[in-house]
Amino acid sequence: DVTVNEEGYTEFKMTSYLKEAVAIVSRTPYGNDAHRRFSKARSTWTPLPADAKPEAFAGETGAIRLNRLEIRLYQRFIGMLSWIRILGRFDIAQAVAELSRYQIAPTHRHMELVAGIFGYLARTTTYSLLMDPAPFVPDDGTYDEQPEFRADREELRKQYQSATEFRSPRDPLPMGEELQISVFCDASHGDDVEDRRSTTGIVVKIGSTVVQVISKRQGVIPASASYTSELHAAKQAVELIQGWRVTLRALGVPVTKPSWLFIDNKGVQLTANNLKTACKVKHTAIGYHILRASVAAGIVAVKWVASGDNCADLCTKALGGELFHRHASTIMRTDHAPDPAAFEQLRSTVPGSRKRDMAGDETRVSAVSVAALRVARVNCVWSSLGRANDADSLKGSDRIKG
Repeated sequence: DVTVNEEGYTEFKMTSYLKEAVAIVSRTPYGNDAHRRFSKARSTWTPLPADAKPEAFAGETGAIRLNRLEIRLYQRFIGMLSWIRILGRFDIAQAVAELSRYQIAPTHRHMELVAGIFGYLARTTTYSLLMDPAPFVPDDGTYDEQPEFRADREELRKQYQSATEFRSPRDPLPMGEELQISVFCDASHGDDVEDRRSTTGIVVKIGSTVVQVISKRQGVIPASASYTSELHAAKQAVELIQGWRVTLRALGVPVTKPSWLFIDNKGVQLTANNLKTACKVKHTAIGYHILRASVAAGIVAVKWVASGDNCADLCTKALGGELFHRHASTIMRTDHAPDPAAFEQLRSTVPGSRKRDMAGDETRVSAVSVAALRVARVNCVWSSLGRANDADSLKGSDRIKG
């Protein structure tokens, strides 16, 4: 399953697992018209429909709960999708996180959305993850900062005099070239229709390689403007940056420059870089000071990015086809992806088509030092997949054949 091709890239293949997972869902009788449902799902080009907002079952008219067997199947499908996401299909992170919340009492609507994710995977088997140690270079002019948004570390140091970065005396001697850490973060303000919690989306790049993607509901309900949820997301991103810097140093990779934190909220950027801004709300002030202290210590450099160029938006909500694939192309290799402009035409010409070859997905990575960050995790996943797919582990009416 792990090979080095002629181009010198190490390939992590998930061909058999992805192919089997899609086939199992297509043959599972989770409804009287399962064939029609899955055929319809295979015509989609995004994991979830644009602006999809699944809701928990509350006895509302039209919502039909699954029976016990179907609930177990739903839970197993979510487990399959979780493994696929861990193995490198970061483009389905938001969809899996959203539907994982309804494993206790899912409805037929939730099952249809899960089938849609598998249909999307069947359509995009050529997507892969590349590991590239080259530094992430922003487009010329995209991240230029206005003078009032530039960080004045000397001024910030006056308030945060004790702000320093933790360095372990046990770290090995750094060798080789430095790997730049770039983090994109975003928040979807109050998008949960049930309790109005926001969703945090974070994409972590080391060099030009995506190593971590997070899509998670925030624990705090924002009181007013989107500033609160954006600041909370930035705080979590800073904590991730600190962890990755410690990890790289422990692996002997030099880390001397501030890591880049890209956000699309200028209010948060101004908060991080300008000493004159103030914050007096207690739960917001904690993230406020963590962010500013990290800038003062030289751990983070906060930069602004336009919302249309912020790939973390992919992890906060369900997006339309063109915008979704625009962001997906920045975190996945989508050389053979369909033209976003032709989505509507494709839907009308091949609705429900089952003729597309379900060749397996590949995750290609270059054999560089940063590969060590994920090799152990991937090996552990592969050893677990054999046990998870063992038919003997399924008992009685829960046995899935094929």
